[in-house]
Amino acid sequence: MTHKVLILFSLIIAFNVAMSSPKRGCSDNLNKLAIANNYLGLKLYHLLVKGSSGNVFFSPLSISTAFGILYAGAKGNTAKQLRSVLGYNSAKLKSSEVPLAFNRFLNIVIPENQSPNPEYILSLANELLLAENFNVNPDYKNQVQNLFRAYIEDVDFENNSAQIAEQINNFVDEQTHGKITQLVSGLSRSTVFFIVNAIYFKGSWKTQFETKNTKSENFYNDGSNSKAKKVPLMHLTADFPYASDEDLQAVKLPYKGDNVSMIVIVPKERGGLDQLENSITPQKLQDIQNQMYTTKVTVTLPKFNIDYQRTLNSDFKDLGATAIFNPGLADFSGITPQKGVYVSEVVHKAAVEVNEEGSEAAAATGIGGHALAIIEPQKFTADHPFIFAIMENQYKFILFMGRVNEL
Repeated sequence: MTHKVLILFSLIIAFNVAMSSPKRGCSDNLNKLAIANNYLGLKLYHLLVKGSSGNVFFSPLSISTAFGILYAGAKGNTAKQLRSVLGYNSAKLKSSEVPLAFNRFLNIVIPENQSPNPEYILSLANELLLAENFNVNPDYKNQVQNLFRAYIEDVDFENNSAQIAEQINNFVDEQTHGKITQLVSGLSRSTVFFIVNAIYFKGSWKTQFETKNTKSENFYNDGSNSKAKKVPLMHLTADFPYASDEDLQAVKLPYKGDNVSMIVIVPKERGGLDQLENSITPQKLQDIQNQMYTTKVTVTLPKFNIDYQRTLNSDFKDLGATAIFNPGLADFSGITPQKGVYVSEVVHKAAVEVNEEGSEAAAATGIGGHALAIIEPQKFTADHPFIFAIMENQYKFILFMGRVNEL
């Protein structure tokens, strides 16, 4: 059986009502969108790990995309709050450029009507469900359909909520290739507007870990010697981009196709995850990548699986997006003239599986290999808690991010 690296994610935003021809943006805007995406990702990461000793896994890109659809219909103070939370202010990305930038990302990174990359799968799908007789601005509907490539359907939430929940779960099940089968268990009859986003990635290491080198060894859960547990640790020596300083080591492990990589950052101290997490920012992550140089590295990395689910309402409130949850304050007049429309729930569920094998590795490690052979390989040993990110290589979007603290 061939093992792959598998990452998938689904996000829903449910809207309830209180009861009483596109042009592509420029590459500069795509770079700004990446900055905004990563800004939100790191802000959320700090909240998700706060006060928790568990593993974490989520998709900044999926959350950014779903909230980009939401932002396109926000006005007034609601839009102002979202601009700040979603990183558009920090990235100096104009409001009018946001949908165009997402469209350009989809066209460049996940193009339609083209043969899929034979070496990996990366897909992203949006679905917009609207209550029958809900008055939606035609311009907003067209923008979501054409720029965000969303499937749009009018449904009867009031009388068919159970069937619609099943429809949503079937959509997510299909988009994630059966890895997430139930995202919602029920829907409120007062729901008028529902966004679903699903993202899926499956790829093989460009340089594979051989199963014969995987050994049962200690992983120091929570960075503690007393919590050490025997788990399968994979081993590989090859040329990789690598960086280190007095506190951390980082290695970049590319997937076949060269468009996506995993960056693994491990503190040098076994109990140093908290300090590393407190220091990690979008700029620090970029600095780590800028400092990388290709050298021979002996990588030790555990096999791991993470299933993660979280309601994000309180997290977005903590970040400053409070108006969207308040029926008296939320301003979605860009979506509908109807008053009292607000966000009732933001939920995501994610899963990741990392194993050692894939297709045959490309013969790229031979470049410069002989010159480096006389140098002792750098040792990168992730046998204690670490941070990892799955990144798109050209524009540096964080597609997925998480931490492994316990196995």
